[in-house]
Amino acid sequence: MKFRVILFLFLTLSISSFSQNVYQWSDGKKWGLTNDAREVLLAPQVDEPFGFFQDRSAFVRVNNKWGILDPSGKFRATPKYDKLEDLSDVFGYASIGDKQFVINMKNGKEIGKQYDAVTEYCYCTEGFFAARSGKKFGILSATAEKLVTKITYDNIKFTYNDRTKAIVTVNKKMGLVDAKSGELVIPVAYDELEDYTSFPNGQRQEGFRGKSGGITKVFTKEGVVMSVKPGDDGGAIMEIMAKDSHEVDEASVVKVSVFVYGPANGEWTITQEKRGNGSAEILQLNTITGYDNVSKIKDMWYPEADKEYLVVTKNGKFGFISSKGNVMIEPAYDSFEPKNNDYFITKLGGLSGVVTKNIVEVKKPVLKSVDEYSYLHKAWLVTIPDGRRGYMTTEGRILIPGIKE
Repeated sequence: MKFRVILFLFLTLSISSFSQNVYQWSDGKKWGLTNDAREVLLAPQVDEPFGFFQDRSAFVRVNNKWGILDPSGKFRATPKYDKLEDLSDVFGYASIGDKQFVINMKNGKEIGKQYDAVTEYCYCTEGFFAARSGKKFGILSATAEKLVTKITYDNIKFTYNDRTKAIVTVNKKMGLVDAKSGELVIPVAYDELEDYTSFPNGQRQEGFRGKSGGITKVFTKEGVVMSVKPGDDGGAIMEIMAKDSHEVDEASVVKVSVFVYGPANGEWTITQEKRGNGSAEILQLNTITGYDNVSKIKDMWYPEADKEYLVVTKNGKFGFISSKGNVMIEPAYDSFEPKNNDYFITKLGGLSGVVTKNIVEVKKPVLKSVDEYSYLHKAWLVTIPDGRRGYMTTEGRILIPGIKE
């Protein structure tokens, strides 16, 4: 069954079409919601970090019960469910005990709760489900909030070739129902009924294939019998094109890189060189002094990346300079850690700070930890020394209500 994971560990908030940014924050125990003005939209009460879906609803757990929250901090559905599972931008599954039904994630309305269970989603915009009472099934329209067929079938399975069609079973015989109209388009008379794809004249044609009493029939999506010529059957056609592969001689590739030489009598030489085809040309040369070590940045994804900056050490402290030798950040850190070639976490006295990949200091090492970066918000999830947690903007503002900076 297709579904999206509903537990988001530090997942960033999706705020498409919302008038202001909203952010998670924590008092160190529970999670709430705030905005750019650090207003309390939701006081900390959620058990764990949460994230918003594209429709701007969030599944949140409060005291081990699940509810639906909107970006204003109001509950669309109060936390009372044992399980929530999103299926689309509108509909999801909700469970209380062993009972599963549909919930509208935009307004929190429960649909199909009067049935023993609601299962088998169509994964279509029309929002069809299989509703069960006892051992029989019918097709439920969650959009119209009513049954479109009677509950008379032994089984219902929505098809792949047309998500608004369902293969139904009665007494081990199969047929096809159009969920939009609730009418049978293929009679319940087949021992087997399945999705079928053929390629007459190389053109993809989708429909259904039924077998009964040794006779096979192929139907269009509308249930009309169609003829199949020998050779049409056989599923998808894949043609593999052979491509020449050429090994690249690294020595023939011309590229410009930064190189560090030294120390020689306490002097470091930094060059920018064009190398390739067995030759090297120095494009830029600078010499610097006063550092114990000068090296290129080593990153977990881009080892010794060719950047416009270098890391230096002096008296056991780390800092950054440009490839021309200009000081960008004085050596003052105990250590630093590159994060995915996007930013650096700096360390000093057991506390953490942030420096961007362009060597701009966002925050001096005053944080307990820098936990992760949100690409949607362009902000970092951080923990401050008193244990509270929240997002920090690229300007270094920490969005935790009541914080003093």
